[in-house]
Formats: sequence, structure tokens, C-alpha cells
Amino acid sequence: MITAAFALVPAAPALAALVLLGPIRRDALVARVTLLALAGSASALAIAAALGGDRIAVFAGGAAVVLAALVAAFATRAIHGGTTPYRRFFATLLFAAAGALGVAVASDLRWLAFAWIGTGIATSALLAVAPGAAARQWAFRHARVEAIGDLAWIVLLVVVGRTYGTFDLHAIGTAIAPGTPAVVIACAIVAAGAARSVLLPLHAWLPNSMEAPTPVSAFMHAGLVNGAGVLFAKCAPLVAAAPGVLVAVGVLGGLTALYGAWMSAVRPEAKRRLGWSTVAQMGWMTLQCGCGAFAAALVHLAAHGGYKASRFLGVAGTVVESRRARERGLRRARRAPVATAFFALAVPSAGVGFAFAAAHEELLRLPAHSAVAALAWMTGVVAARAMADTVLDLPARIAGAAAVAGGVGAYLLAATALDRWLGAALPHVDVPVLPPLVAALAVASGLLRASGVRTALARPLRDRLYVFALTEGRAIAGGAR
Repeated sequence: MITAAFALVPAAPALAALVLLGPIRRDALVARVTLLALAGSASALAIAAALGGDRIAVFAGGAAVVLAALVAAFATRAIHGGTTPYRRFFATLLFAAAGALGVAVASDLRWLAFAWIGTGIATSALLAVAPGAAARQWAFRHARVEAIGDLAWIVLLVVVGRTYGTFDLHAIGTAIAPGTPAVVIACAIVAAGAARSVLLPLHAWLPNSMEAPTPVSAFMHAGLVNGAGVLFAKCAPLVAAAPGVLVAVGVLGGLTALYGAWMSAVRPEAKRRLGWSTVAQMGWMTLQCGCGAFAAALVHLAAHGGYKASRFLGVAGTVVESRRARERGLRRARRAPVATAFFALAVPSAGVGFAFAAAHEELLRLPAHSAVAALAWMTGVVAARAMADTVLDLPARIAGAAAVAGGVGAYLLAATALDRWLGAALPHVDVPVLPPLVAALAVASGLLRASGVRTALARPLRDRLYVFALTEGRAIAGGAR
């Protein structure tokens, strides 16, 4: 019964997509068929959860269904009457959702590979939905990157088939042991995840594929590129059998996060800035996986999906006004540097303190949880400092401080709660060196950001990095032209 329920989860949107490409001719019925199919997937997930099905599949599948439904509901108004083919868009969206749901619920490596590759093909088709040569060029570049992941899947299936004689994920996770096959399997999984989740150096296509309609960008940035987090969580026992590969994953994620954040900071266009921030967030998610904090990565995946979908679906912003507000806030922050630094440190520290008071045993049990706590604290420091630099109204600042502190605490509590709920589905990995190193670097970065230290020696380097980031972004954007 559980297997049948999980099989229906990706089958419902896939069948609906075929219907949209066939007998459905009235645009008025397209949205209804789409939302009905996604409701069917949600119902099947609820049945599987009630029967005690795979909890990783339930969590990841539920996040994908909710996101696809939100994007579809928005697209019924945004796409209709425009230049984008209406029925073809919804059919392709359903195929992509079916692939993402198939990745979430698959318990066999062959079906996982099939769903993964199908999701990549559907993503390329979504990118090409928009008219124009530029959209087709970036869709082709995305297909080339995905081909690297597809080759990794072929290697993975060959090695697993010859070594273990089975493709069942649970059986492989039980039988796998450290050695050369385990390293090859882990490297293949990482390569597939890096191609999907825009890790360095396979990142260039995402922030520059902005010719796609806004609903496509929302679904792609918020849901489809999160695939590495789901893949690493589902294959956690396989990746954990090679701790050295996990360390490399963490380093790669950290570098991607820094590079993406750096490039996002200098982009003047709203959508392109959001694209680079997605690269950075995929790096943070991968860094948590490299530390062995797979549950925290899943929470990050879901939170990022909701946030980025809302930002893309409401991307119209007043960039000039926000810059003016920041300039006014910076002048005030320079007049009260100690108070500003105290505010930036105290707000996230209150959130971390609340989380430790509520779940200190879980947060202290593993080094990975300490690294996650330090990363959450550093993110809160950055948010609080940015708020101190831009928000001048006292009631708004108090409300913002409560939101930042509550967000940091809620994130840590959600990660520990999910880790406890998933239980034995996720291995507790003792990754050497990386978690304490990440925690130390996060704390040091938070202290520097809160203090707002600017020295005469740092300014020339900062100016050069700024110019290089602008030049690099334009060079990448012009690579497909």
C-alpha cells in the first residue's frame, strides 16, 4: 500500500502533463487539471505518511508539491495572454514537478536516476519556453551541465550493480563499507548533485538564464536546483561511507556560498541578484551536508524554496529607494558604532540562546549541530547589521529584531526536530576537522561583520574585488552570446 501511494505521487502530474499535450484544448481547463494533479500527489503523500512511509520522501515530496502548486496558481494569471505558450508551459511544469517528486520518493537507484535525468530534461524545456534565441542558448548550456550529472549516474549505476548486485537504497546503505567502490559511488553522487545545484564550477547558467518567465524562475530557483540536498539526504549512508568526500563536499559548498554571495552583492538587476543569491544558498546547503548535518540541509532547502519563490513572484522592488535608506542608515551607524555592533550581535545571540534553552542536548550532541548553530548565528548577524544600516524607525527596528531572533531560533529548532523525526533514516556522521573549522570561521566572520571594521589597507582590496566581480559577472553573462 505504501509503495502504491508513493508511485502515485509522481504519476499524477506526469499523466496530467500528457493530458494537457493531448485532448485538452481549452485554456480554462488547463489550470484546473494542473492543480487537481498536484492535489492528487499531495493526497498520495498524506496516505504514505499515515501508513509510515519513508519520512525523507514525505518531507521532500511535500515541499515540492506545495511549491509547484503555488507557482501554478500564480502562473494562471501571469502566463495567460502573454507570449509564452500556455498549455505547453503547464505541461512542462507538470513534467518537472513529476521528476522532482520522483526523486523525492524513489527507493531504487534506477528509478532515482530516471527521475533525476527526467527532471533535468524538463528544466531545460522550461528554460526554452520563453521566446527568443537567448532563452534557447541558456537552455542548451543548462543541458550541457546536466549531461555531466547524467554521466555520473551511469558510472554510479555500473559500480553499484557490479559491487552489490542490487539497486535498493536501503540494502546498499546497509552493505556499503569504506573502500574504493564507496569513494567512487560518493564522488558520482556529488558530481550529479553539483551539476543540478549549481556548485562551482558548474554555476554560470543559473544567474544568467533570466529570459525565462517569472513562474519558471520561481520554480527553478526555489525547487529544482535544490536537488542536491534531497539527493545527499536520500543517499546519506552511501556518501557517509567516504568521509573524505564529505569534507570535499563541505569545502566546495563553502566556496560556492562565498562566491555566490560576493557576486550577488554587486549585481544591480533584481532578478540577476536573486539568481546569484540562489548560488550562494545552494553552497550553504551543501556545506551543511558536508558537515554531516543532513536534516539542517533539508530545513534549509524548504525555507529557501519558500523564500525564493515569494521573492521571484514579487520581484518588483524599489532598488533606488532601498539604496537611499541604506545610505541614511550607514551615516547613523557610523555615528554610533558600538551600539550598532551590540545590536547586530545581541539579536541573533538571543535566537541561538532560545534554541539552546529548548533543545540544548540535541544541539550539543554532534559537532555538526554546533556548526549549524554557528552558521545560523552568523546569518543572523548579517541580517541584523543590514537592518541596523537601513531601518531607521524604532518600532520597525524592534519588529525586525524580533523577526531575526525568532528566525534564527526557529531554524535551529526545526533542524533538531526534523533530525529527531527522521531518526535512523539519516546517519550521524563524524566528519573530521570540518564542523569545528566551519563553526570557528562563522563566529569570526560574524564578529567582523558586526563590528563593521573598515581599514585603509582593506579598501584597495575591496575596490579590486568589486571591479573583478562586476567584470566576471558580465563575462559569464556574455559567454552564451
